[in-house]
Amino acid sequence: MPMLFLSSKVSRVEIHTTTWSSQAGWSSPLPERDTRDALALVFADPAIAAHAAQPVQNFLDYWRGSAVLGCSTAGQFAGPSQFDAELVITLASFDYTQLRTASVDIAGAGGSRSAGRELGIKLARVKLQAVLVIGAGADCNGNAIAAGISEVLPGVPIVGSFASGLAHGITGVGEINPASDWVIAENELRRGHITGVGFLGDDLSVGFGSAYGWETFGPERRITRAEGNLLFELDNRSALGLYQEYLGDLAAELPASAMLFPLALPDPERNSIVRTVSSIDELTQGLRFQVNLVEGTTVKLMRAPRQRLIDSAKIAALKASTGSETLAVAFGGAGRRLVLGPSIDDELDAVTSALAPSTHLTGMYGHGELAMAGGTCVYNNQSMTVLTLGERGRSDQVSDEPVSGKQVLE
Repeated sequence: MPMLFLSSKVSRVEIHTTTWSSQAGWSSPLPERDTRDALALVFADPAIAAHAAQPVQNFLDYWRGSAVLGCSTAGQFAGPSQFDAELVITLASFDYTQLRTASVDIAGAGGSRSAGRELGIKLARVKLQAVLVIGAGADCNGNAIAAGISEVLPGVPIVGSFASGLAHGITGVGEINPASDWVIAENELRRGHITGVGFLGDDLSVGFGSAYGWETFGPERRITRAEGNLLFELDNRSALGLYQEYLGDLAAELPASAMLFPLALPDPERNSIVRTVSSIDELTQGLRFQVNLVEGTTVKLMRAPRQRLIDSAKIAALKASTGSETLAVAFGGAGRRLVLGPSIDDELDAVTSALAPSTHLTGMYGHGELAMAGGTCVYNNQSMTVLTLGERGRSDQVSDEPVSGKQVLE
């Protein structure tokens, strides 16, 4: 995969993208810092955190003091180019928009919902236009994170993703190691945290969109045994056994291969929602999800033809495009990465084709997505979710006065 360096200045947002690999090192020197508010998006294979060269930490030391979001992924991309083993860094410098960051230890906050709420309170400011969130993959409840943030920041566009411990080779499904995922929080690589950046100011143009592309198949099945986020039985049969039956030879690749067959759960506001297996509980042989499951719920298995995924990615980008965006940040579910395989470039091409000319695309495949539905932040699995950003021009000075949670809720 060729190394990449992009640089331009459009709509007063300057973008630089650079990569690092163990074979070639940095594709280009990191740019000099200036006085503008700058966002760094850092996406990498899980194993890069342990590399002797420490490229992530070296970058964090260099870029200290600016807004940084990043995590381990199941694949990262810049423009239409997808990378497996590389580190991808995208830097966006804003002329007029101000950035504020915050992070929360999920366990220390008392759980996922409390952590989401605390993050929202920390980011609440006058003229808050959007929030970008990166969260731990294995240590949180995505639904609860979304609910907590939305409670504090109703109506504010909130988009994000969750870290993945899914390591990829060029071929094969890969292997999930939940203990290997990491998130950048307070300039360090940590586990069990959520981090967010808030965009402040009247000059920012924001767009967002999300779409699935998955379809249900087979008979309806009832959850007959579940405890919290662990699924044990469907129609009084072992849920793990059912997945092994459908996966055939790919059963040896569990739990990663379970992403090929997520569940469709009923949802009164969105007809159905996609939920995917995150890991297997070795002790109980239960399938672990990032949301709690309710016994008696009727579900169906899902699958995704490649072209449907590609088409849905374009739909998400079309929804997100404002026609004047400079930067697009896209988050795809890791299951899409597995289904598409070598066709992954077609999905990225579809996203790029729907955006304004000269827009810089960056993003990752992770373990769940935060998106907007009906003005509320929701937790998705296996979607393509896109946030677009651009600047319109100069405005008055932005107030950095914090807004209390009570004020926001009012």
